[in-house]
Amino acid sequence: MPNVSPAASSTSAAGGRKRPSPVRPSGGVKGTDRTMQMTATKCNGGLAVLDVKKASGEPAFKAHLTEAILKEKAGTEELGSIGVFSRKEERTADSKMVCVGKKGDIPDKVIAVYYEEGPNENEEIQAMLGVIVKTFETYTKPFKPGMPKPKARAGKISNPDDPYHADEVFSNSDVATIITVLYPDAMEDGTFDVDEATADLLGEYFSLISIEEAKEIVLDAYAKKG
Repeated sequence: MPNVSPAASSTSAAGGRKRPSPVRPSGGVKGTDRTMQMTATKCNGGLAVLDVKKASGEPAFKAHLTEAILKEKAGTEELGSIGVFSRKEERTADSKMVCVGKKGDIPDKVIAVYYEEGPNENEEIQAMLGVIVKTFETYTKPFKPGMPKPKARAGKISNPDDPYHADEVFSNSDVATIITVLYPDAMEDGTFDVDEATADLLGEYFSLISIEEAKEIVLDAYAKKG
């Protein structure tokens, strides 16, 4: 084996510039990064989708988080939560839902939240990632007794300049539910009595089915809501 000096360093092809040499570790041995990452997907119409991922990019355990949101525990009111829903594997009309668990039979959940449309909407969504980090760390319990509590960090919006339609992320029935939350007075104010207004509203959230089909599903959701 050739005797290479520790101080030796590589020379790049451009300009003879040398890279720094690696140094011998001096403690602080590292392991696999298990910090969870909060991610956001932006949709049209004031809707964003927050999710929790492992460092590997796989779906993370978030049952304690979603339970806290559904029960409206302290701190979750800052999120402007719409609900907790299953998400699609692909942005197609016939996509299956993402499932997790050892048998792959547990629907994975994500959090649908409201953002105010406008010039600062991306900043608002990004701020919500910081809130969801705090909420996750507050309510998520260790996997086993004696293990440290999970840590999390805020990621980025995956599509800040190219928002999806809601039906590319959620099932049609869940999109309809989301619309009833975001537009609680749409039945009373006559929105669905005017074709243009109906098309404008539903076109923000549906892209994979016709407006006529979407209207039928949404009206049914309002009827069930009472």
